[in-house]
Amino acid sequence: MNVQGKTIVITGASSGIGAETARFLRLKGARVIGVDRNEPLLTLDGFIKADLSEQAAIDAAFKQLPERFDALCN
Repeated sequence: MNVQGKTIVITGASSGIGAETARFLRLKGARVIGVDRNEPLLTLDGFIKADLSEQAAIDAAFKQLPERFDALCN
């Protein structure tokens, strides 16, 4: 899978599977934007703090994303 130069949004990017996915995709050359309620411990290209269990937070987070991105990992 070639993700070089692609912008990928990852929910739950601060820990567990989301964090490992973010780390892996960055190593492969992707631009990773994380969305999580907790601050990430790893380096990301962008981060949006949001509790995605609330609709208002989802709406607010979506407005902060770039107009175009290539993939969403949820």
